[in-house]
Amino acid sequence: MVTSSPYASMLEKQPMRHLIARLASVGFFVNFQPSEPFLTWYLLRRKGVSARALNAVVWPCDTYGALLFTLPVAACAERVGYRRALLLGLACREATRLLLLYARGVAAMAAMQLTYAGAIAAHDAVYVAHAVACVPRRAAAAAAAYATAACTLGDALGSLAGQCMRGFGGRPRASGDALFYASWASTSLGVASLAWCSPRPAAPLENDRWSAAAARAALRDPARP
Repeated sequence: MVTSSPYASMLEKQPMRHLIARLASVGFFVNFQPSEPFLTWYLLRRKGVSARALNAVVWPCDTYGALLFTLPVAACAERVGYRRALLLGLACREATRLLLLYARGVAAMAAMQLTYAGAIAAHDAVYVAHAVACVPRRAAAAAAAYATAACTLGDALGSLAGQCMRGFGGRPRASGDALFYASWASTSLGVASLAWCSPRPAAPLENDRWSAAAARAALRDPARP
């Protein structure tokens, strides 16, 4: 007889809109970054990085980091769980914010891009999968759509907030450092949202052909029903 876990049964009874809102809050907060439109200006003016070093050393580290982290992060998520992989990615985001605020120089900013690449790899590979794993299958498409939309909304409102804080090209209403502290605060809210508010994935159904465990078993034994 195919049965679900007690946690999966509990998920079925929760109001789906509340469950999806809790999942989407993580994506919103980690993408609400008022400092993002001013990153180049901040590195040139405040962090002692020349335009040449920025283009030759700092920005390429993001691409190298993406190549380095994307596949290992996905494999790690399947082994340790989506939630832990996301927490690891958010730890990389926190490291990125601390480097931006308190470190200086080309080497430190290159390291910042590497930690950011690790954070983005975890987010892109795992976040939507985590959202889908936390809801019943009938709500999987809605969870994926709302999680993705929350990220886009966070990007848009974060950029708008940054522009408002800097006065849209007029007299700045906030310092450059204030923008980056605001981004750090929002990132930390995302960490808290995942750690304390976001639900945990439900255990897959027994003999569930769609689960990762079932897929690995099928690869080991193609004749298995």
